[in-house]
Amino acid sequence: AWRHRVSCPAMNKMFRGAVRWVGLWLLAVPALMPLYAEEPVPLLPVTFQVNDADEKDKVLPGVAIGGARTPAGAYEWTGTTDASGQLRVPLAAGTWYVTYRLKDYVSVERTETVIRETNQLVTTTLSISIEASGPSDQRRIRIILNWGSRTDQVRDADSHATCVCQAPNAHVFYQNRQHVQMEHGLDLDLDDTDWGGPETITLRDPPPGSYAYWVHNYSGPPAVLAKADVVVRVLFGDTAAGEFRVPPDAKGRTWRPFKEIVVDALLEPKLVPFSTQELADQAALVPLWEDPARPDTQSGASKAWRWFFWIAVLWIVYRAIRRKKQS
Repeated sequence: AWRHRVSCPAMNKMFRGAVRWVGLWLLAVPALMPLYAEEPVPLLPVTFQVNDADEKDKVLPGVAIGGARTPAGAYEWTGTTDASGQLRVPLAAGTWYVTYRLKDYVSVERTETVIRETNQLVTTTLSISIEASGPSDQRRIRIILNWGSRTDQVRDADSHATCVCQAPNAHVFYQNRQHVQMEHGLDLDLDDTDWGGPETITLRDPPPGSYAYWVHNYSGPPAVLAKADVVVRVLFGDTAAGEFRVPPDAKGRTWRPFKEIVVDALLEPKLVPFSTQELADQAALVPLWEDPARPDTQSGASKAWRWFFWIAVLWIVYRAIRRKKQS
């Protein structure tokens, strides 16, 4: 019976037709695949610029850079900065997690970097390690500010910090770049007024207490901090303690990347972030001098001026009363 079906002319004709159609499809599918293939992702030329965190415009050649698509993913590209401190890489738009490493400098590990445009310039600074800067038993906290280099971004962003001692010069910023009191001190390395940074505030042997820090958009509108690629990194010694970026809804000229740095009785520093609720209430955008929760963080100089003002007012009132009595 089986032999009879195979030898049937009608069945043979159907079999040959099926084979012919299958063969045609096998030939046609590879030819049609390019029509349905995904278009290649366009690559944008991107330049990574790496500078020294202590000296403006000091470029760092030989920095090993690698980028991954996820915080824990494998590096999809790597390279090394040239003599001008630059590495040029064609990249797909989107978020990359980029690592920077150089001998004798504190590494930046998997920092979130958003690539959004062609010929984008990504500027990063590295801080020399304590060991490489010479023998020292000094405790050191560093707060490093960087921001964008495009001319449509904030031109002049300023770093501010206050010391726990509340001395008259305890507020360190561009007009008061150094505070030295007893065996501790704060200092601002430079006042960068023409894009990019860095501005680095260093706390040396800080005593126990609370230290505040904020960023101010000195040059003002139309450029805003939210679109200025502002990054603040905090180092405890040679250890990265935190990295902060301005929220996209920031509208004011002042931004606090974290709530405070607390040095405990054992001289151990702790970085205190804002809580989820505080961030929802936009506490990070409230200027420090308007924060009711931190009345102690006004600088000593600010308090001194207030005392002077009220003493002057009382003196004027006193003199006016005396004149009235004498008349």
